[in-house]
Amino acid sequence: HEKLWVISVEQKRRVLKPSPFNDDLLMTNRYYLKESTLFSALFLSIAVLTSYNFPSLGNNLTPRNFAGWGVIYFFSFSFFMLPFLKKKAYLSKNFLWLLVPIGAVIIHPMLIPSSEVNDHYPRLIFLALTGFALAMIAFNQLSVSESRWRLMSALFLTLYAIQLFVSEISIGIGVKPFFDFILPMQLREPSAGFMQRNMAASFGAALILWAWSFDGFRLSSRILKVVYGISIFTISYFIFESGSKVGFLGLLFGSVFVYLSDRKKNKIPILLIVVAFLSSSFLGNSNNSIVKRGEELLSAESSVSTQHRISMYENSLMLGMEKPLLGNGLGGFQWAYYDSFARKKEDHPNWYFVAGTDHPHNEILIHWVEMGLYG
Repeated sequence: HEKLWVISVEQKRRVLKPSPFNDDLLMTNRYYLKESTLFSALFLSIAVLTSYNFPSLGNNLTPRNFAGWGVIYFFSFSFFMLPFLKKKAYLSKNFLWLLVPIGAVIIHPMLIPSSEVNDHYPRLIFLALTGFALAMIAFNQLSVSESRWRLMSALFLTLYAIQLFVSEISIGIGVKPFFDFILPMQLREPSAGFMQRNMAASFGAALILWAWSFDGFRLSSRILKVVYGISIFTISYFIFESGSKVGFLGLLFGSVFVYLSDRKKNKIPILLIVVAFLSSSFLGNSNNSIVKRGEELLSAESSVSTQHRISMYENSLMLGMEKPLLGNGLGGFQWAYYDSFARKKEDHPNWYFVAGTDHPHNEILIHWVEMGLYG
């Protein structure tokens, strides 16, 4: 690696004029600037493309259409431009492990037939896993400093806070009509463009934790620090106001994890999250009081949606036990699920029937049902 880098610097030294500064440092800085500029341009392109596709990304935040996967493939192949610029590529020692899931999906239909109704399903999974592998390898081509990541995470956090304010929080303070008048529809979609508020809340929680892991309060500009803090408060307020259990619990346990992973990180985000929780309880929706929120989080029967999922989990778990080795075949979840539901409903009167169930809302369970222990 060291030799390759020196060779690269030597080649560039020939075409640049002599400088009073250290040549190696000068080359490295210029090279790094070109790479980070490309990196920023790619992120901007991805953000623009994805913003138009957010409403159709599906319940599990995984693309369910061609446009969604198109963004991932565009993202991956764009990063592969870096090896051409560098004239060398990097591969992790463990990158071959990425081929194991791809090979497993190819072999499984040979062991047990896939669903005839969803015969495209194995090909879809193959393409999805390949796209994921390409994305992981593409990330290996980057060499972005922690300070750059810190700045980018803070910008993502700020942009999402603005989007939530425009699409959701502005309703409560009566300024939503103003934004409806001046902004295009893609920038003022309900729930910041997500299909459901709980999805927007979960994404916001993940974004807060990601930005906090880079310790955004170490940004050099005071203005950026203030904006960063306001963004954490805004997104946290929305999470609590939305009533999303996953967003709430994700932010709660994730905050503990980030704090314990490095106790030297600034503790202000914890204070902002607590203040946002109290604000949503006393200033926001009366149904989101502290007592009410606690009761909802501790009760499995607080919503019909929760009861639906529990029915799916129980049926899927028992269904997988009927064919524990290889499962019911790729794409065969829906048919097997309803067949099992009809056979077991009498013994489980508390189960809810949900039309169009083609996914148990749990990634482990769908592989358990379709591919068994093999999956």
